[in-house]
Amino acid sequence: MLVGKGAVREMANDIDKVVREIDQITQSKIDRVSDKIDSELNSCGRELTNAANGKNVPAGS
Repeated sequence: MLVGKGAVREMANDIDKVVREIDQITQSKIDRVSDKIDSELNSCGRELTNAANGKNVPAGS
């Protein structure tokens, strides 16, 4: 089976679109996880600071 250049280009463009979509989805998930980790680290930092200052109050209180 022979395939023309145009068909090959179209398939390559379709593949590129799928790869870009996967990349965007993956990056979005990475960003969400990074935000959660950052938030947790900030919370831990506040708790440690409060403990060091003698204010042993749990976060969110």
